[in-house]
Amino acid sequence: RKYNAAMIAASQSPGDFLKSLCADAILISSQWVIATAMSDSHELLPKYGFTDLASERAQRMEVVKGSHADLLVKFGKNPQRIAQLYPSSLEYWIATSNAKEWTEEENYRKEKNLTMAESVREMAKRKPLSGW
Repeated sequence: RKYNAAMIAASQSPGDFLKSLCADAILISSQWVIATAMSDSHELLPKYGFTDLASERAQRMEVVKGSHADLLVKFGKNPQRIAQLYPSSLEYWIATSNAKEWTEEENYRKEKNLTMAESVREMAKRKPLSGW
């Protein structure tokens, strides 16, 4: 804050991050925290300013492939919220980490001799999401 700096810390395992040595330094002074579904370590959330209710709700968060992801959001001293992120089909295909979908997109790109950007756009059209 003193130097108007910002830092983003990201982890594929929020539970491991909460148990790490750097978690205290990062989370205690963080204005924003956004966490995806966690498989463990919910009991550590109150240590970082999350209410018991938010910790309880975080245990029921989920990621629904091809639809949405639940996110635990904390901003300053405001009440914590569970939000749902519904990406567009294009956003989904840009960000997917599903191995089967990666292979499907790669095969389609090679078959049609497309760039990755062209292929991802086509996949988004061919396979729209089932969200809202």
